[in-house]
Amino acid sequence: MTSLAELEARAGRADAAEAAFREALKIDADHYTRLAFVDHLLGQRRDAEALTWLKDESRTDAVLLRLAIAGVRSNTEQGRSDAREMRQRFAQANLRPQARGTHAREQAMFALWVDAQPQRALELARNNVRQQREPTDVLVFAQAARAAGAREALLDVEALCKEIGLHDRRIDQLL
Repeated sequence: MTSLAELEARAGRADAAEAAFREALKIDADHYTRLAFVDHLLGQRRDAEALTWLKDESRTDAVLLRLAIAGVRSNTEQGRSDAREMRQRFAQANLRPQARGTHAREQAMFALWVDAQPQRALELARNNVRQQREPTDVLVFAQAARAAGAREALLDVEALCKEIGLHDRRIDQLL
């Protein structure tokens, strides 16, 4: 059901994606499905609802990132606190040279949606897709390129989608 939800999201059918996510969560509210659903909610700017889905989760880096995004966009003190903590975690991770690129997607998301630094987000997202090419990685690259007003980067996104055979209406809308 989670795979179906992700396919529906890439097809641009947000309501069908949500229905499939909710069905998947009824069957098994595993960590991956919960975060994928939260990303779906964040993509629709349903930040308060995203926060509700995260409240009982362990504060892993992935959860904290999404708490920071939703909280900052909701202009809450907890969101600002979560953002500070996430910045500290990134700073500590980046002290290890071999780990600098391992959280590039997450750092790009943070730069884009928390720090409002689209150019930095673009740099991180571009570096990330050199190593990881999941649909989410390419989507973040496209979002950063659009936010930075980088037409050349959008052309790179389009070429990458063709190269790897990725079809995603969310990306198409950004090109």
